[in-house]
Order: sequence, then structure tokens, then C-alpha cells
Amino acid sequence: MNIKSYNQLINKYRKKAITLFKSVKIKLRRWGHRWLKIAKSLFARVRKRITAWWQIALMIIFCIIFLYYPFGGLLTHKIDISSYQAKNQNDNLFVIDSLSYLINRELHHHIWTPNLPFLFPSYFLDNMPNFQMGIVSAASHTTNGLAKVSYTAASGKPSPYLEEAAKLLRYPPNIWLVSNQNSLLMATSSNTQYKKARRQLNNFNRELASGKILLPRDATNFATILSAINRDLAQLINANSEHIREHSTDWFDFKADDVFYYAYGKLYAYLQITRNLSNDFKDVLVKYDVYRQWTSFISLLDQAMLIKPSVVRNGALDSIFAPNHLAYLNNQVAQATNYLNVIIYKLQAN
Repeated sequence: MNIKSYNQLINKYRKKAITLFKSVKIKLRRWGHRWLKIAKSLFARVRKRITAWWQIALMIIFCIIFLYYPFGGLLTHKIDISSYQAKNQNDNLFVIDSLSYLINRELHHHIWTPNLPFLFPSYFLDNMPNFQMGIVSAASHTTNGLAKVSYTAASGKPSPYLEEAAKLLRYPPNIWLVSNQNSLLMATSSNTQYKKARRQLNNFNRELASGKILLPRDATNFATILSAINRDLAQLINANSEHIREHSTDWFDFKADDVFYYAYGKLYAYLQITRNLSNDFKDVLVKYDVYRQWTSFISLLDQAMLIKPSVVRNGALDSIFAPNHLAYLNNQVAQATNYLNVIIYKLQAN
């Protein structure tokens, strides 16, 4: 193809593109005018019918109930189960970085919903708030376990940063501006306390890198941290089992989704935490020959994240029609804790 033929082909397609663009522009303009006329006509009809203040009030109430809360809640709702690989800088702990990330993500990248009052459209959400509370609960138990095995280089006393962080993460998740005990008293919000906890975690990693705080990465300390996680998972199994036992035969279980998403958030957090914890104690996993059990434990938590029910059911365990999503999670957690018990036993036995 010579240059002249090439230029003719380019001009041909350029003219077609210009014609198509003009056609689309005209159609969009007509569509816009049509909808503008419909909107003006609708507004004029509504304006003629509204003759009193109470009618305006009813319109506002209608918009709040059927527009503000549903669409606002839909835009707010987010069950984020994306994976996170922590970055190790200056010999920091991967697990601390993952804890800091999870807290920061739920507070800043998403909105912290468990404490929002009725003024916010997310007030009527329950899945996302329970998911977030599960994440913070897992972070609290892990931080508490880490606090038991870290100490200051100068005095040998437990790390004040992790003890304070664990304490702050145990703060009630549903405090906004007033106390739960007395609505007339002001209180520090949950968001503020969790932000402080995150700062304490970051301070710990900074002091650890400088050598002012020590956390030996040996089998004994690894077993202590895993024991804290294992106890929390055992409590989760018991709580879920109790709810299944008491409500699986109910016609309607309106609390099943709350229980499910709290457990779902906790398991998601432990999946991210333990994945990063394995990077901190990878030499221990290999040395004590528990790597196979560890990968099985991680795999079971990962499989628990595969279930994403549109409607959470707590059906009778012998039912062939109604599933039981809580029982599925419990089964995954029970198998995971079996592997975790074997790992802890091997670490403590040597």
C-alpha cells in the first residue's frame, strides 16, 4: 500500500468516525431534552398538588425512607475480603503491619459502621458492622498474644505499646459520641480508640526495628501467639454452636446473619494475620516440621471465605431444603483448630 492509498483510507475512517460521533451527540441531546421535559412536567404536577406544609413534610419523609436510607446504605455496604501481603521494612514484624493495615482500612478506606447513629444511612446495615467487629476482635486477641512475648531491651518488662494497643482494641465498637450507659454523658468514639491502637502498633514496629524492644522469633513465642488465636477460635465455635442449637429449628432466624458475618470477619482477619505471621516465623515452621499442618490450616481458613450467601440461613441440621451457613463455618474452623493444636503441641514439645 502506497502513501496516497494509506492517506485515503485514513480520511475515509476519519469521516466515518466524525459522522458516528455527530449521530451519537444528536441522539444524546434528544434523549436529554426528552428526560428534561419529563422531569419538568413531573415537577409541575407535584408543585400543583402540594398546597400545604404537611405535604412537603410527607415528601421529605418519603425521600428519606425510600431514597436516602436504601441507596445510602447500598453505597456504604462493603464486605472486603481482599488479600494483603505486608511489607517488611527494617526488620519489622509482618503481622504488626497486617494488623495496622486492617484497622486503617476499616476506619479510613471504608466507613466504620457499628457506631453510626440513625442520621446515617448505614444505621440499618447489620452485615457490614458485624464483619468489621469480627476483624477488630481478631486483631485484639492477636495483639494480646504478641504482647505476652515482647519486652523492652532496657528493663525486660512487657512492651507497653502492645499492651496499650490490645486494651484500646477491646473498647466497645458501637460508641459514637455518647456513652452506652448514660446517653447524657459524652464518650470517646470507637474510631478514636482504634486509631490510637493503630499508632501504638506502628510505634511498636518502629521501636522493634531500633532494637529498643525485643520479640525473639522462637518456637515458644510462636506457640504462645498461636494459643491466643486458638482460644479465640474455640470460643467462636462454641458461640456458633450455641446459636445453631437454640435457633436452627426456628421458622425465621433474624440473628443468623449477624452471627455469620461476625464469624466471617474474624476468620478473614485471622487468614490475613496468620499468612503474614508465617513470614515472621518461617524458620520455626521449617525447623519443627509443621509446615504441612500450617498450610492445611491456612487452606481451611481460605476455604471459609469462599462461601458468599445472598441470604444467610440457619436451617435445621437434618434439613434437605434449608442450608446452614453457620454450620459450614463451624466445620471449617473446627478442622483448622485441629491442625493448630497439632502445631502448638509440636512447638511446645521440642
